Amino acid sequence: MVASKVLIAIAEELLANGTPDALETLANLLKTTGIEYDNPSFKLHPMLKDIFNRLHKLVRDKGLPPRTRFLLQDVLELRADGWIDKKKATAKMEGPKKLEDIAAEQ
Repeated sequence: MVASKVLIAIAEELLANGTPDALETLANLLKTTGIEYDNPSFKLHPMLKDIFNRLHKLVRDKGLPPRTRFLLQDVLELRADGWIDKKKATAKMEGPKKLEDIAAEQ
């Protein structure tokens, strides 16, 4: 896991860069670390909240490519759902099953 100060520094740097690639990287970083750090007891939580507030503004920026805006929107929706992925389109696919498991389900 990444140190909290490093997480905030990286997120700030990616936001400052502002390119679609940097923002996509930020989306992936926040999807991975958000569940651990998006907590009011986290000492840098106000800074993290500010980052999410800035993401809200970026999602409405029509100058960004749609792919980037939708990735950021997915992060914001994931956060709103308590970091539990409820979307079928983004949920992890089930792995292969054994024949015995399939027979047991029927």
